[in-house]
Amino acid sequence: MFRIGSYQTLEGIAKPNQTVEVFEDGASLGRVTAAADGQWRLYVPPPPSGTRVYEVRAVGAVSGARLSLQVPEAQAGASCKRAFALLNLQDGGAVSRPFRFGGVGSGSGYTVRVKRGDRVIGRKDLPLSAACGWSYLSNPGPGQITYEVRPTGVPETEPPLTTISLNVQ
Repeated sequence: MFRIGSYQTLEGIAKPNQTVEVFEDGASLGRVTAAADGQWRLYVPPPPSGTRVYEVRAVGAVSGARLSLQVPEAQAGASCKRAFALLNLQDGGAVSRPFRFGGVGSGSGYTVRVKRGDRVIGRKDLPLSAACGWSYLSNPGPGQITYEVRPTGVPETEPPLTTISLNVQ
């Protein structure tokens, strides 16, 4: 069982200590391990408006619980003054491809730089949504990938707000 909880939270019940992977429209949002009572919670970036299909499956399973949800359009004109936060993935984690990660923040948006080792393999500017969220859909191929996130317009010589390395499967 799973449900959409409060703003930007997916939560559910699995077998105690079981690791599940959460998908949105076929893209992984990340993995989470249920507590001893079976409850799990995953903070995710604000989803795009429209019909979204969420699925939760035990790691390695080919199917799981599904829920279709209509996400309303965020109200325009929001003033984004939220503290920067990366929500759904953790440094060193494993994720299936494709996957979506992101968070919330302030300003006009963020720039994500994608690296395989020392080589830059991608870069994308991501504007903030009216819900003050940003997200990045990635499908870099398998292996160790590093993502650096900076405010839009900040030179790459400046330290990133966050760096996250993932084992993409």
